[in-house]
Amino acid sequence: MIRLGVVAALIIIVLLLMPKKEVGDHGNKYEVQTTMVQHGSKAQVSQVFLLMDPSGSMKGYLDFAGYPDARKNLVNNICKPLDCLASDYQAELKVKYGTKGQFDNVNISAFREKMIKGESFNDATTMLDAMISDAVSHVSDTTVSMIVSDMVLSYGSKMLADKKDNWLNKHNLSDLGATIHSALKAAPNVEVLLLQYYSDFNGKYYYNCTENKENGAQYKNSLMLKRPYYIMVLGSRDMLMRLLDDGVFAKWENLYASFGLNDANMTTQKLNLQFSSSSSWLWDNSTEDPNAERMGTVWTTAALESQKETFTVEFNKFDIPAFLNQNYEIGDYHLSDVIESIRETTQASNPNLLRFEVTMKPFDRLPEVGDLEFTLISRNNWVEGASTEDDVNLENLSDLEGKTWGLSTIIENIDLAHYGKNGRPTDVVATVHFKVSKK
Repeated sequence: MIRLGVVAALIIIVLLLMPKKEVGDHGNKYEVQTTMVQHGSKAQVSQVFLLMDPSGSMKGYLDFAGYPDARKNLVNNICKPLDCLASDYQAELKVKYGTKGQFDNVNISAFREKMIKGESFNDATTMLDAMISDAVSHVSDTTVSMIVSDMVLSYGSKMLADKKDNWLNKHNLSDLGATIHSALKAAPNVEVLLLQYYSDFNGKYYYNCTENKENGAQYKNSLMLKRPYYIMVLGSRDMLMRLLDDGVFAKWENLYASFGLNDANMTTQKLNLQFSSSSSWLWDNSTEDPNAERMGTVWTTAALESQKETFTVEFNKFDIPAFLNQNYEIGDYHLSDVIESIRETTQASNPNLLRFEVTMKPFDRLPEVGDLEFTLISRNNWVEGASTEDDVNLENLSDLEGKTWGLSTIIENIDLAHYGKNGRPTDVVATVHFKVSKK
């Protein structure tokens, strides 16, 4: 009996000293972190403060006499959110034209009629700096401010003549940026949406940044295509997110948001790996211990010398919040000690599945144990292509399609107010991460 006890004890000791099962050593937590869309309760909006750009050039979006096929959508795209906010949210609409006078209570029908008749646009200037400062000052937890404008700073032809400076608007563009920065810096809880729309435009009303004093005849009586105008919406982050989620605004061409992702916008889902039948690499796709916190590992014990392994990472399509660009791109794989290249491949048989082909570096250049990580990122890079610093010296009118003079100055200073000199962080909409091991 004693001998049997000794033998049993020795067996237990041996079992304890034996290495654990290889599969269990590597974990089975293979996940991807992605964005998601949260559908919360409807926003609470009590008032809308709307500042209309009062300049006469705005009539170019409305008056298409002589152009029967012109694309006109300004009135509809402005009134859609106002109709929704008034009827569905019972919000009070207060309107001011430019920076003159006080905000007046108006009803949507009267406002729409005034716009259709062009009665709103009779001034010679667009004082964007003052309008943005005014809009910021009226934001609260239950109020939003909106600005409708082509977002082109204009001191007016008379001011340029008085100052004897045809380039006055350009010379003061940096001052506009400084005013935007100061207004938002003083109100850190105020976020910004900028919705861009395209319309055709009657060149009879167009001014360039010199108020047509330089090369102004180039556009006279020409129909300009895809000329942008904008609705800038200012409010709390939560308010703006909910308004987007509720589909309040007419469909835009492009959208910029001053805010990015936070933890509440993220979730996780499982991913699947696929290797060729001849591959020497393994992964634990078992369902054992589903609550384990150990990250999954791709591993091999073979000596593969300079061979490269290509395999597939798959996971379900995910929702990207409306305040981000819906088109993602593969970001830098900063754990580059493992990955050589990545490309997205099509999955015609299952359109709801995303598939990425990953090629690792040659085996003899891989670490004993490393991390494999790549990201999908969303960029607001449309702003770069939508902005121009020169709308005077052009060869063709088509060079201005989709472009706004000085737009980048506005966006850069909004970002500067919210993110400082270090710049805006990249919005990562998905992160794939697991380990790679040679043992």
